[in-house]
Amino acid sequence: MKRTILIKSVFLFFIIGCSDSPVDNFLDKFEETVIKWEKLSDSGDITVNDISEMSKDNIELSSAGEKLKSGSEWTESQKKRYIDLSTRFSKAMIKMSRNKPSFGY
Repeated sequence: MKRTILIKSVFLFFIIGCSDSPVDNFLDKFEETVIKWEKLSDSGDITVNDISEMSKDNIELSSAGEKLKSGSEWTESQKKRYIDLSTRFSKAMIKMSRNKPSFGY
């Protein structure tokens, strides 16, 4: 009996400990998006379509973030990570806006 309880407890701990929270999943996706736009803004090879796509990503991420803010508990480290990613995303947007976009043809 004790062995069964121990096995169930270890299994439950493993499942809970290994699962990502919705906030962490969002932040991981946000970071992937930020890295993509940082690389493009550094390349200087920006098209009008890139700017449009970045604006779309910005709207989608903002919407997803707002939903999570009202429906999930955020740790201090998650809040800090969100602020850092938001700052990096904004810097990439500013950098892209300073480059004249090509029309891709």
